[in-house]
Parts: sequence; C-alpha cells; structure tokens
Amino acid sequence: MTDAPQGRLGRQLLAEAELHWQLTIEETELQPDGALTAIAVVEGTPLLPPTQAELHVPPFVQPAATVSIEALTVDSSGAAFIQLKQTPTEITPGSTLYAAECGLREH
Repeated sequence: MTDAPQGRLGRQLLAEAELHWQLTIEETELQPDGALTAIAVVEGTPLLPPTQAELHVPPFVQPAATVSIEALTVDSSGAAFIQLKQTPTEITPGSTLYAAECGLREH
C-alpha cells in the first residue's frame, strides 16, 4: 500500500502547519482590571486558551513581547474576540499575535 498523495513528509508538514496561527488585531479596548479585549482576524488553528503568544507591533521591531491569551472566541468567518492579560500598552490595530511556541522551537 502506498502513502496518501501528500506522502509521509507531506503529512508531517501539514501536521506542523496546524500548529501555526496568527491573530491580526483590528480593534482594542482596555478594561478597568488591566486586561485588554480585542477584535481580530484569525488565520490558522489557534490553540485553546490560556496560551502564550508573541506580540508583533508595527513596525515589527524585535524582540517581540510575550502575552497571555486568556479567552478566545472565533466564528466561522474567522473573526475572533480575544482577552489578553498583562498586555503592553502599545498594542494597536495592525499588531499581530503569533504562537509563542513557534519562536521557541526550530522548524
């Protein structure tokens, strides 16, 4: 029996791609308790919260800050509502969140 059309290496690559996601911030609102709520567009399959994310703020200077996504709701259109704890104040529309796990390991 032969492998599926993607082959063994292709299936492994697809499995790793499932771990990648990004959230692009469209709107933000700071809450009285210091949390930040945001509307974002999701690409990929984000992990269930709580999870760590790298925050990339335009003009995307390194190093990226790490934030904690405490709540995440995504609808079928890819729109997401997120809640972040202990966020830096410079998060703005156009900022992007990536899985922090990706920055910690080599692909």
